[in-house]
Amino acid sequence: MLPPVEGASAASGLFGPGSLDKEDFLRLLVTQLQYQDPLDPLDAQDFASQLAEFTALEQQLNTNQLIEQQIEMTSASMVESQNSVAIGLIGNGIVADGDHVELTGEAGDAAYIHTSGPATVTIEILDASGSVVLTTSVAVTEDGLHRVDLGSASDDLAAGHYTLSVEVAAGVEGTTARPLASGVVQGVRWGDDGPVLVVGDTEVPLSGVLEITNGQETHEP
Repeated sequence: MLPPVEGASAASGLFGPGSLDKEDFLRLLVTQLQYQDPLDPLDAQDFASQLAEFTALEQQLNTNQLIEQQIEMTSASMVESQNSVAIGLIGNGIVADGDHVELTGEAGDAAYIHTSGPATVTIEILDASGSVVLTTSVAVTEDGLHRVDLGSASDDLAAGHYTLSVEVAAGVEGTTARPLASGVVQGVRWGDDGPVLVVGDTEVPLSGVLEITNGQETHEP
């Protein structure tokens, strides 16, 4: 006669930790009933206890499967949503982490910066060779993202992509400034970590987008 199986813990000892599923548990119970001694049958209370453990095990497995399905559905929904947002950005201007700026050489060109507080900031535009082709300054009165209109100073620049450099004026303590990338989204590719926006000759992950621009206004994505 097979020795009585004392619940899931004993069965796990036979099959190894974490390897017992509900089919294994059921087979153990059936086998135990088949080979029990007719003169000394399995105690009804022990049998009821094992059935209760089997039911609890089955419910737990079903719950785990349901949770896994919900996670998969949520993940798929998030991916679909991100892809939809990325495709919808094609043809729109964005501001993102980085230092590349796309200029048109026409009125309305702007650069974007972020400051940690009020300051006067010097902005330099550099071409592909690293030469400074435009310098301007702006006084900001609060922290956050700022749009800096380049005015007619950029009219003589050829349309294309440039690098932005910023520096806080001397004498301003505790305030920092950093350049931000800006340009029009021309396409989308899908990377390992999600959609990547193609902005001219640079690429920006969707997660790096800080603002969606429209003329002189900025909008959070």
